[in-house]
Formats: sequence, C-alpha cells, structure tokens
Amino acid sequence: MYRKKRNNKVFSYILVTIICFLGFWGIIGTDGNGNTTIKPFDTFMLSYIDNNERIVVRYSSDGYRWEDGGYPATICDRGVGSAASNDVVGMMRYLAYTDVTGKLVINVGLGPEEWDPNGRTYEETTIHGKPGLAYNATNHLVVTGLGGSLNCTAKMYSINTSSHELSDNSPDLPSVRADIFHSPPEIIANNNKVLIAGLRYTAIGDIDSDPNSIRIVVGETQSDGSVDWTNESLLSSSESAFGNVVSHPGFSADNGKFYLGVIRKRLSSDT
Repeated sequence: MYRKKRNNKVFSYILVTIICFLGFWGIIGTDGNGNTTIKPFDTFMLSYIDNNERIVVRYSSDGYRWEDGGYPATICDRGVGSAASNDVVGMMRYLAYTDVTGKLVINVGLGPEEWDPNGRTYEETTIHGKPGLAYNATNHLVVTGLGGSLNCTAKMYSINTSSHELSDNSPDLPSVRADIFHSPPEIIANNNKVLIAGLRYTAIGDIDSDPNSIRIVVGETQSDGSVDWTNESLLSSSESAFGNVVSHPGFSADNGKFYLGVIRKRLSSDT
C-alpha cells in the first residue's frame, strides 16, 4: 500500500514535469527544421503600407529579426494605426485604417498572425489621414482622426470591441477645438492615462503655412471606457539652438511614464 502511494506520487511529479515542458515548448516551438523559434504572441508588432499600397504586418521578439504576419491583402494609401490588448502578452492585436472611400476600418487579430479576413467597416465614420489607435481599457479602443469643415480638427472616437459601438469622444477643450492639425494626432494609453499629440499650424486657419508646433492633450479613462480629456499644452523646449518642430511626434510609455520624440529645426551649427 505504501509503495502504491509512492508510485502515484512519482507519477504525479513526472506528469507535472511533462505538462510544464509541453507548455514551455508550446510558447517557444520549432520551425519544422529543428530550429528554435518564438511564437508571436509576446512580440513587437509593426504595421505599415508598402509600395503597392497594401497593409503589411510584421512581428519580432528582439527588434532585429522581423517575421511576416501574413496580413490579408488589403489596399490602403493613408497609413495604419496599431494597438495591442493590455494583458501580459498583448494577445489581441488591432489595426485601424481606411478603405478606398475613407471609411474607418478596425480589424482584430489573435496575435500578429491570425487576422479577420475583412475587418469591420464603420460606414458613418470618415477618417482623413492615418488614424491613431490605442487600447485604453478592457474591450475599448480610442481612434484619432480629423474632421470639421476643413477636415483639420482633431476627432476622437471610442469603440467598444464587444458591442462594436462607436461614439464621438473628442476633447471639449477650447484651444484644441480651435487648432488646425496637419494629420490625425498620435495617441498612446498607459494605465488609466491617455495622451494625444498632434502636429499643428501656429497660424490658426492658415493651412498654407508650415505646421510647426505640437499640441499635447491628456485624458483619463473612465469606468465605461470613454476618455475624459482634462488638460492640454503646447510642447515647449528650452534649447535655444533649435527652432520649430518639423516632424510628427512619436510616443512611447513605460510604467506610467510617457516619452515624446520630435525633430526640431536646427538654428545654429555652433552647438
């Protein structure tokens, strides 16, 4: 009787070891030729438009080697925004882009390889330029676009990915409503905070001038997934050797801290 219990215990240890090994191997895997590969869930994802105006998705575990995500053949000439769910590995991946008529399309993937063949088109929502996209709460996305009479006003849309309901969530801040933007603002979400940053024209209403400043807007995600936009500012810099901003902003975030990068015009070669 004692030996039987001991055998059962040994068998249990062996079984647990096998399950752990298979689980680990399921994450790592091989390419069929005995070479170890990393499966695509816990990876970086890159999306862009190629020379044939088709959407391309690639993913990488180290930032150096990029695998093709095999995105369904889709024509798009205005750029594409991307986001990932905020679980540990970002299992759900999202793309925002426009169809040939400018209507907003949202597509969802299981990791960066398994995508819906068509995505969901929002027929009532037209996006001018490349949409920005962020996953700001469970089953909720925020999309940036441009609207207004000149198609240059910042527009934000909240999307419930479960019900597919879309609603206007644009900042109700006077300075932001008056701004004329060059393209849809970039957007990023981290914890409960959401930031947008857009390249704007200093001469309000003068779209013949060069865009040269960045508007930053801060918001906080609410319990229903919408964003309450609470504060705004213009990007400032104390670097006297550099002048106006000449590029679109780039965003990143880490543990509640946000980082913004731009290219500024150099005024002096002495520094």
